[in-house]
Amino acid sequence: METETFGQYLRRIRCERQYGVGSLAALVGTDRELLARIEEGKAVPDAELAGELQKALYLPESSVAGFKAQKTEKPLPSVAPSEPARPERPVRARR
Repeated sequence: METETFGQYLRRIRCERQYGVGSLAALVGTDRELLARIEEGKAVPDAELAGELQKALYLPESSVAGFKAQKTEKPLPSVAPSEPARPERPVRARR
């Protein structure tokens, strides 16, 4: 049996409680894109956000505590772009 990740657990509980991603994100004070990335396993919530999710979904502390120590199997992608941005070419005015 495969172990449930924090993101999978969060999505399952959110759906059971009938919250949309946007409404739960607004309730805990974050944006829906971050919450979606957490559910997909592409981001990990910090302790403060994990605590807010715990309160918002009425979860016992013991249910979230095990995930706080859980390590990801593969490194998460960085937020910074992998290639430096190219400088824009100057635009010439037409005569």
